[in-house]
Amino acid sequence: MLASALFPPSDLQILSPPSLSCGDVSTFLGVPAALPLGVKVLVDSIFWSWGESNCRLRDLNAERGGNRETGVVLVVRGTKKVLDRIGGVTASDSDRSTTRLGDWYVNVLFWKPQVTLFVNEVTLLPVVMPFAPASTLLARFPATLHSHLQAHGVGRDFVEVELAEMNEVRTAKTASRSVLGVMNEFKFLAEVETQFVEEHDLLSLSLRLAETPCGPLYKRHISPDRELAAIVSSDQ
Repeated sequence: MLASALFPPSDLQILSPPSLSCGDVSTFLGVPAALPLGVKVLVDSIFWSWGESNCRLRDLNAERGGNRETGVVLVVRGTKKVLDRIGGVTASDSDRSTTRLGDWYVNVLFWKPQVTLFVNEVTLLPVVMPFAPASTLLARFPATLHSHLQAHGVGRDFVEVELAEMNEVRTAKTASRSVLGVMNEFKFLAEVETQFVEEHDLLSLSLRLAETPCGPLYKRHISPDRELAAIVSSDQ
């Protein structure tokens, strides 16, 4: 191939997507000035499509934030006290959830045993799950969310795409007082519902909480379960 003849294999290995500038491919390749103009034009045409494709991918990844290699990320937000307990990788300023449902907020309910309350920023959907072991909470969340979405009747295609976007998880501080207010309401309602029950069915509890009318949703679909259904329907 012409590319192999002009550039040694060691040089070609350098031409990886992360090292490609989003500008003139020919300039980046450093085609020797002494080469005939026709050869330089041919080299440019060989690499142009490849180079521009990777430029577009990198630009898209930069716009969406997320992991540099995979381009997909889930941001989980909580107070410093909670985040210190669950660990995880801290999100950068440019990280944004690439999931359709966006960021999730997390808090701990000090029951016996302790449980975790996740609330979705977009739909306010609640997900209650066991807290311990804290070190694996973020890794366990996608599977738990899977079962909850199925229980809400969400289709397989939506669920698979949503979980695929959770390849990387980042943690960040809370950013919405509105979501925190809803979490406090869910916490109160959950404690009222379970104070006389020795064994908690966390999935059923989550489904009941999702039927709660929430102030931030009054101008849309009133409750988290209906808000979720509307988003899923709009994606079909």
